[in-house]
Amino acid sequence: MLIPTTVTQEQSFQVVDPITVTPPGSIPAQYSENGFTQIPIGTQTLFIAFQTVKAAAEYLFDELEIQNVVDSNPLVLAPEIGPHDATGFTVSFNGVPNTINYYVRWAVRVPT
Repeated sequence: MLIPTTVTQEQSFQVVDPITVTPPGSIPAQYSENGFTQIPIGTQTLFIAFQTVKAAAEYLFDELEIQNVVDSNPLVLAPEIGPHDATGFTVSFNGVPNTINYYVRWAVRVPT
């Protein structure tokens, strides 16, 4: 009676660059981030820092809006993107908030 056998050859190799594997359907933090940042009273320019440095300084805004769902007659503040880099971005407003109820809702992504 013959017993089936398998022959395996082993070879050594070296990983030069680390390989990161992202679970299917998810985007690594260095490529995508979003937030809900409070605007202090009287602030006309605000720097928003990312939690994770982005893979590039050129990213797209998927969302950028000012929200105030508390005040009965909120100001209409328009955001304008200013200087930005891989660590965050500056946003300016056409007016200044008069309560603590104003927030910037934002989302960015680095094109891949």
